[in-house]
Amino acid sequence: MNYHYRLNMPNFNLIIKCKGGIMSEEITGYHGTNSNNVESIKQNNFTYEHDTSHWLGDGIYFFIDGIGEEPINLAAKWAIAAAWNDDNQEYNYERCSVLKSDINLEGITILNLTEDKGLDLFNKYRRRLLDTLSYYDLKEEYSGNHGFEYDFKLLEHIKNNSSVGVIISHLYVKFTKERKGLVRSRIPNCTIMSVDSQENIDEHSIEEIYKGRVDNG
Repeated sequence: MNYHYRLNMPNFNLIIKCKGGIMSEEITGYHGTNSNNVESIKQNNFTYEHDTSHWLGDGIYFFIDGIGEEPINLAAKWAIAAAWNDDNQEYNYERCSVLKSDINLEGITILNLTEDKGLDLFNKYRRRLLDTLSYYDLKEEYSGNHGFEYDFKLLEHIKNNSSVGVIISHLYVKFTKERKGLVRSRIPNCTIMSVDSQENIDEHSIEEIYKGRVDNG
């Protein structure tokens, strides 16, 4: 039984509202994907499946302006890296695309981990969780997240016990060169946004702005 999603911390939402900060009501995000998915996304909007390897919990992921390269370049590099099947030593798809989308932030509670106040809030919540959970609740299963499953569980717990609908963070993401070189780092190289609901994504704004072969990366 997983207790991570059942703890009740009623004051958390109040704290976020007081400390959440102010952002523009709309932000542009860039999503890299298999080119075969483009038409379906345009027609049905983005969807996601539960996966504990997701960096910021379950959600629809976008590269946004922040640190590192231009987000369109990062989205393309991610789609290329994600195409490679290490077990079969071949690409799962031949072409990748980058989709540009407008995300409506009006009325959404945002946990912004690129700001000190967001990190301070996250760490306060983490300490409260550590004080409450047992060892077996905290034990990581090391599924697809290589030791970061606890972050996934914690962020999911935050979303399930508050009105948080968007999480933003600087992260270190392994692209093709980093994966081939087995490069690990604790220093972020990009800025990521996770959106919990497709209702906040303007489906009419979804536009394919890049398409290319994955074996050129």
